[in-house]
Amino acid sequence: MRLALKLGLIIGIALGLQACGDISPEESCNFVRNADKQRVSWTSLPVKVFVHESVPSARYEDIQAAADHWNNVASRPLIQIVSTGVEGSAQPKRDNFNMVTWHTQWTGKMTEQGRTTINWAKSRVYEADIKINAQTFIYHDDGHGTPFVDLTSLMIHEFGHLLGLAHNEDHDSVMRSQLGFGVRRGYALDENNNIETDIKAVDVKSMSCEYSMLK
Repeated sequence: MRLALKLGLIIGIALGLQACGDISPEESCNFVRNADKQRVSWTSLPVKVFVHESVPSARYEDIQAAADHWNNVASRPLIQIVSTGVEGSAQPKRDNFNMVTWHTQWTGKMTEQGRTTINWAKSRVYEADIKINAQTFIYHDDGHGTPFVDLTSLMIHEFGHLLGLAHNEDHDSVMRSQLGFGVRRGYALDENNNIETDIKAVDVKSMSCEYSMLK
């Protein structure tokens, strides 16, 4: 039976006042937009991401792979994992750190696999935090047939939110709001079991609206 569960809820927090004068709305391009319908995005790349000590070290490789897949579709890095095993509170807060945290006690909907919170001022994103629901889901094959979520695919989705993308229900999009157990999205294996980036044109086109360096 194919099960599909919710992931990647965005909570946008806008700070500051817009400058006086007319501000023209922008096409969404599947980005989060502010109250003036301007797309929100980062002005400085790559986005520097920290991985909290709550994340099992066995999962670092999956998180790095997700960042690499986004970087593979760009002419310069979009995401940089700068440190793992970072100490401190696992609760997201405005501290100028973009943090990935692992939660064995989940406070949101139990069907939610992950949640990305982005903070912006005017149209500039200045911080984002990613929480992973490790109470309801497991993220590796335990060898006993237990349904598991592919963490690389989930993190490709959550990193899309971090970069400013909203949900997109296009069949080919990594930003679809549901990810089934064991489903790979955003990458694939070739005939020799080599890993290949598989972020489709629908998402590259969206990203190109805001990040012109995309190939």
